[in-house]
Amino acid sequence: MRITKPEWLHHDADKKKLTAIFSVDFHPDGQRLATGGMDNKVRVWSTHAITHNDSAQPHAPLATLAAHGGA
Repeated sequence: MRITKPEWLHHDADKKKLTAIFSVDFHPDGQRLATGGMDNKVRVWSTHAITHNDSAQPHAPLATLAAHGGA
């Protein structure tokens, strides 16, 4: 699968600077996307805006797991 990252999909460290996203995974039903970033957070996003080209929909994560160290 190939995905082009939307501009609004990002991780930021305390709203000061953007950090790299190094991991992406989709839920089997395709409705949610999880990203892991260098800010040690995992974020869960709705894929509705991506699959429906909906630029009017707010692009906030559904959930954020902080202080995630991997594995």
